[in-house]
Amino acid sequence: MVDVVLAIASTTGVAVVLRLARKLGRNIEVVIAVNYVVAAMVGAALFISSGDSLDVPSNTLLFALGGGPLWPGAFHLYAWGIATFGIARSGAWARLSLAVPVLVGILFLGEAIDIRLVLGLGLLLLAFAALTPASTPSVEKRGTNSRNALFYAVALIVVFGIIDAWISLFEEFGGGEDLLFFVILFSTAAFVSWVALLARRTSIKRRDLQTGAILGVLNFGVSWFLLRALSGDFENRSAIVFTLFSAGSLVVMVAVGRLAWKEQVRWRELAGVALAIAAIVAINL
Repeated sequence: MVDVVLAIASTTGVAVVLRLARKLGRNIEVVIAVNYVVAAMVGAALFISSGDSLDVPSNTLLFALGGGPLWPGAFHLYAWGIATFGIARSGAWARLSLAVPVLVGILFLGEAIDIRLVLGLGLLLLAFAALTPASTPSVEKRGTNSRNALFYAVALIVVFGIIDAWISLFEEFGGGEDLLFFVILFSTAAFVSWVALLARRTSIKRRDLQTGAILGVLNFGVSWFLLRALSGDFENRSAIVFTLFSAGSLVVMVAVGRLAWKEQVRWRELAGVALAIAAIVAINL
């Protein structure tokens, strides 16, 4: 249970660092690029210390290299949403991405459709409607940004859903080397990010490097603590792990956004959070 709590703390920390980085004028592109370098280095150090074989299964390599370019784009999208709509809403929208891997499982992996999945997907739709009202405040300026909020929410759900589905496909068809998978994945994401930075000749400042290093440790911590939970107290009980993680991180992010930044969270949106949690429970358990 400690590992699940630490995973929730890490994912909340990622959102907080992204929120602070924008507020403090950090170059988000540099911060995200450094984050992947540090995450890959931390993962590599842990893998080497484990003494496991360095033989990389071909499926692990293919999934890691193929998924690497997806991660930076998703991170940039998430960072923009946190700066624009806040931690609470962006965190809640991100959790609704659960619908995508569920649909992928039904359409491509032959998973059976039952009342549990139908109920969960229905609750996710209701949660989306509640969390994306006609009038959505922006944390960057006064007024509302309802059209941008709708487009962003859909984009975030789709992009994060693709990433969730990618990991699900790796678990189904990959080589089973989860830690090695994330090391190669983060290394690929770092390569893609730095190529983009160098192509634009982006200036690098020490403060951006420092913020990126903190973000990288937290970012890797999310994956690492979830892996520890899945191989420790909750071995062979992944449904419980992901239910606790998804529901817990959703609640904590809403609380942090409200308490730390006074983000407006209306009763309708609180109802959306409750519906999202109910959907997570229905789908995973």
